[in-house]
Amino acid sequence: MRRQWYVLGLAGFMALCGLAAGARSALAQKKDRAKPKEITVTGIVEIVEDKDGTFHGIRLVVDQKTVYVVIPNKQGKALKKLEGKKIQATGIIAQRGKSRRLRVRTFEEVREEGKDDGAEPGQEE
Repeated sequence: MRRQWYVLGLAGFMALCGLAAGARSALAQKKDRAKPKEITVTGIVEIVEDKDGTFHGIRLVVDQKTVYVVIPNKQGKALKKLEGKKIQATGIIAQRGKSRRLRVRTFEEVREEGKDDGAEPGQEE
């Protein structure tokens, strides 16, 4: 009888050690995950509204297949003023399902060379 308790106790101890090792492994994997990379993308700022004009968010359209939903932090909200403009944004990407989300850290408007500001050539303001 005493031997049975010893075997059960030993088996229980081994099971607890296995659980502890598994938990430790899971924590190590979590730490080993690569930190999100900061990237720089260039695209057109697009405001998302419904038919009634209610604001729903901001997107950065890089090309037909690449669209980032802008996370509404301070910098992200500031993009609202640049609707339709081409910008270069630096930030962190977060993938959520098929949606790519961009947490903007810095941005600047991209002025394309060769584009005029609406004035006729040769005219001064």
